[in-house]
Amino acid sequence: MTRSTANPAQPKFTPVKLAVAVALGVLLAGAIYLIAVRGPALLLDLSALAGMLCL
Repeated sequence: MTRSTANPAQPKFTPVKLAVAVALGVLLAGAIYLIAVRGPALLLDLSALAGMLCL
């Protein structure tokens, strides 16, 4: 007699997990877009910010 711990009625992705996955996907896509389009400008902004913080 074996007991299965898996519940076949439970969906694989709950709405919360799906929402978190979608949010992470959107953030990752936004980061890739910013690096692709504004890469050099972002590096200059970061170096200027580091110069302001590390006086």
